[in-house]
Amino acid sequence: MLSEISISTFYEAYAHNNDAAVMQSHTAQKFNPQQISLELQDANNQYYLAYSEGIAVGYLKLNLTDAVNGLEIARIYARQTHWGRGVGQALLQQAITVAQTNRIPYIWLGVWQQNPRAISFYQKMGFAIIGTMPYYMGDEAQTDWIMKLKA
Repeated sequence: MLSEISISTFYEAYAHNNDAAVMQSHTAQKFNPQQISLELQDANNQYYLAYSEGIAVGYLKLNLTDAVNGLEIARIYARQTHWGRGVGQALLQQAITVAQTNRIPYIWLGVWQQNPRAISFYQKMGFAIIGTMPYYMGDEAQTDWIMKLKA
């Protein structure tokens, strides 16, 4: 189920701006059940699911590998049918709770520079752009904003 929601929400967010073959290759590599299973076995990864009427409508993946320097929101996605319905806010609140509980001072994430909807959401939630980093979709390097929030 986590593999399915990862693939479907990634497509909903990015397919309109990316090559179909690159999208297929990327999601097959990053979100296949075996890869998700490996991520679930890593104690530094935490996944949270958001449900509506018994159906998973969004998810959050936190990376605690370098929590001294901040909690990374590695993935935060909602199904397109639930955009604007508070799913992202609820998942983000979960990240804030984890950071505060673990006394982690900052939350950070990378967001594609060509995703104005997500950038606007993060800014509305208090995140500020502090830099850039590459994100590889297959062999294609894209540029993400690094955004940070004081927990």
